[in-house]
Amino acid sequence: MPHIDFRPFREGVNVAETKEKEDEAMANVQVLAFKLKDKSSGELIEVSYSDYLAGISSQYSPEKYEVAEQIKSDPEIEATKISDFEFLDAEGNDMTDDFLQDPGYKLLLVGHKLKYDVEPILVK
Repeated sequence: MPHIDFRPFREGVNVAETKEKEDEAMANVQVLAFKLKDKSSGELIEVSYSDYLAGISSQYSPEKYEVAEQIKSDPEIEATKISDFEFLDAEGNDMTDDFLQDPGYKLLLVGHKLKYDVEPILVK
């Protein structure tokens, strides 16, 4: 075994706290500029965010230009696999926060690509 564990889900890492920090860092990313594509000629131009907003109705109208790419600032914290952590129930509802905030123990049985139909349970 190596002396240092570099895995994102290693022992001692608070997944909920790390996910929250990474999500917050991604939310603070700002759009700096846009790469616009001229619809008639196909030419690409780069326009700062403020210039784009100032000229969106006239100079950079959606009829003439389409947004090809957004140029964004780098996040304060680099994303890890923890940012991709997601926990869904059988109906596809996001249960990640409930799962991470529950202080109790959890037992997970993972089955990849199970084919099943969900039937409602009638309680009398």
